[in-house]
Amino acid sequence: MKLKNPRNAGVFLCSKIFPFGINRNPISLIPVELISGAELPFDMGGHMKRFVTAILCITLIVIGFGGDVESDNVTHKGELMIIEETIKNSIGWALDKDLDLLYSCLAHDDSFFIFNPDPSSIIGFKEFSEMAETVFMNEAFKATGYEVKDLRINLSRSGEVAWYSCFLDDYGEWNGESTSWINCRWTGVLEKRDGNWVITQMHFSFPRERG
Repeated sequence: MKLKNPRNAGVFLCSKIFPFGINRNPISLIPVELISGAELPFDMGGHMKRFVTAILCITLIVIGFGGDVESDNVTHKGELMIIEETIKNSIGWALDKDLDLLYSCLAHDDSFFIFNPDPSSIIGFKEFSEMAETVFMNEAFKATGYEVKDLRINLSRSGEVAWYSCFLDDYGEWNGESTSWINCRWTGVLEKRDGNWVITQMHFSFPRERG
């Protein structure tokens, strides 16, 4: 019988070390059915056989699980890169007034929410899109640059939700007069929907100096 991956081979070898049954040792956490019917690929006797088999068992299991950990790390880093790009695109879109890019970053339903630095808030994608097309797409508005600083992104264990915090410098003009935000505190939440990361809520604020 051919074993399809090193982890299964390691489990099989470990089962041969414990003649009283694999289910009575720690390796029992791995399904026994994966190794059903396997035969030792070599013939050694006595204690040497058990020693060599134990070494192979440990090595193969470490290799098997190590590959999974490495794969998970790569996936995690890839998701964080996509999330970071989404966060930055939700601001950077304004440089070219690429409305489609902005909308691709956001949740298109009533769950979308923004706390603005002033007492106002935006509830729902419809309300936001009406504001964006009236204000941001107005000829009087011009975005001139932005910088996202100290960005921290956290990914949930499920891999379906993420949240972030940063400081935002958002440079812009309205009829030539500065409308820039400097060192604005920006936090938000994203959700992975249909394979795409979208922002579901954001909070912008400025720290108040304590008297």
